Formats: sequence, C-alpha cells, structure tokens
Amino acid sequence: MCIRCLLAVLLLGLVSLLLPASSAIGNMPLGNPGRAMESLHGAQSGFERLASLTISIWLEYDRPGVLFIYRGVLPRNTPLPARLVFRLPRQPTLTAVVDEGGQLRSVEPQVSQDGSTCIVAYDTSSAEFQLEYYDDSLQRRDAERELYYAYRSEYAVEQLALEVKEPFGVTRFDLDPPPDMDSQSPDGLLLHRRLIGPVARGEEVYWRISYSKSDPRLAAEALGLPTAAPVSVETRTAGVAARAANERATWAAMALVGLIAMGGLGLVARANTVSSLKKPASRRRTPAAKPTRAKVVSEPPAPEVRQARFCHRCGTTMRKGDSYCRRCGTRRRGT
Repeated sequence: MCIRCLLAVLLLGLVSLLLPASSAIGNMPLGNPGRAMESLHGAQSGFERLASLTISIWLEYDRPGVLFIYRGVLPRNTPLPARLVFRLPRQPTLTAVVDEGGQLRSVEPQVSQDGSTCIVAYDTSSAEFQLEYYDDSLQRRDAERELYYAYRSEYAVEQLALEVKEPFGVTRFDLDPPPDMDSQSPDGLLLHRRLIGPVARGEEVYWRISYSKSDPRLAAEALGLPTAAPVSVETRTAGVAARAANERATWAAMALVGLIAMGGLGLVARANTVSSLKKPASRRRTPAAKPTRAKVVSEPPAPEVRQARFCHRCGTTMRKGDSYCRRCGTRRRGT
C-alpha cells in the first residue's frame, strides 16, 4: 500500500474516533408507543419469546417504595448476543446478565422516554438476564398499604411467575388472587409465589396487594442490611460516556501520532527517491592490476676454486697456507 493510502486510512480513523457514537434508540422519534416498540422489537436478534420470566415485588425493602426485579431466561438456541426491550414506568437501576458462574454482570442500557414510560433496551451475551427498577406506586393511608400491580408482557413467555416479599412488621397481608405457594427467603421474610404459566405477547396480568404495617422501619434497616442506594442509570451513563470520551481521546492521540509518523516516513522516502534520481550513474571500474613484485634472481654460486698443489712455474710443492712459491715467489694459483 502506498504512503498516501496509509495516510488517508489513518485520517479517516482519526475522524471516526473524534465523532461521538450516536444512540439508535435515543434518536428514535417518540410519541407513538406502538410504532416505537414495534421498531425496537424488529431490531432484536431473531427472538420473540422468553423461556421463563419471574417478576419479584419487594415492598418497602430498602426504600420507602417498591423494588421490582425481573429475572428471565432466553429459549435454547437463541442467537447471542440478543437485544432485550422492556417498557418500564421508571428508569432502571440495574440492567445485567448472569454469567456462567452465576454472577451478575452489569450492562449499560439504551433508555428513551416515551410519554410517561421508559423504553429500556440492552444486549445480552448470556441466556439469563436481570432487570431492576424502583417505583413509588404504593398507596399509603396511615398504617394501611395497597398496591395494584399490572404487567403487560412484551414477549410471549412460556412460564411466567410473580413473587411478593412481605415487608417487615406487617400485621395483615392479603393477596388477590391468592398465591400458589409460600416460602421463607434467606433474609427471614415471607415470600409468596404465584405461577401464571404461558402468556402471549401483549397479555396483561394483575395482582392486588394490601397489608397493614405497624413498624415504620424498612426491612433492610430492621434486619441490619446495607441500605446504600443503587447507582442511577443517569450516573452510570454519565460515567460510561466520560470513559468513552477518554478512550476516544486516547485513540485519537495515538492515531495522530501514527499519522505524523507515517507522514515523516513518507517525507524520508520521498527525499531518498529524489536524491537517487539526482545522483549520476556510476561508472563501472575495472579492478586495477595489482603491482607485481620483481623476483630477485640470485646468481648461482661461483664454482669452488681449488688451490694448486705445485707451483705452476717451477714445480715446487706448495704447503698448506702458502700463497706464494717458496722457491720462485710465484703467486699460488687458486688464492
């Protein structure tokens, strides 16, 4: 890939990082609940049914109002991730999935206001999910309390169940219709369960709850349980937006550094190309002949001259060491 193409790709990535991500649900036109829910359900990952859904109602537990908890399971072979969509009277305080270890893992939702209700949507990568919200719909008259709960199913549910946890310090507790079974929850409060069974999408289920409460304390306060209020969706969304902005700024800075580096490499490559074009063609040189050293030819040694034994003039015998004849004085040959 050429340098210009790489620079263009990096520039496009930098622009996309700087642009804030838009929310598809937040930009959806409001004012028509039926069309809004139909569009949201059309955006799901190919499922219109829940295997099971349990809705728990905790009365005056850690807040003066009511805590609603949705626990659901998707059908088998549902393509994941799948988009969950619920219509709630209030914004959720928890949207989570249940991982393989059975632990809750919070997932940030997309929330849009539609009249007096909230449309909550989030993606789940697990077959089990949990959704919570608080609602102060409890009617109070001195020590008397009354709650009329109506649920309209957004999905067809194979097994729907409703649960009600009694508040602390009740002297009378009535349910209409009556529950199918009663049990004691781990915190010691009574839990009433009603098995609805299969319901179709859009079907409504009702439960009327009335009781008398003599102790004004909340259950968490009376039982010594932590009463810290959950983090609101607005706070979590603001934190996620800040983290996303920081991540975008970090990636943008990295992309800018990469862009500058690629630009520098392009300039270096261009300079090398120009310098190579300006440089004259080099001439091929034949390797110079190495100087040969003159061979020193040594002369053969002179043949050995043997000294004469007799004087060549008078014939006198020469002794060893004589250079001249003792008789005639002639020089000895060979000396």
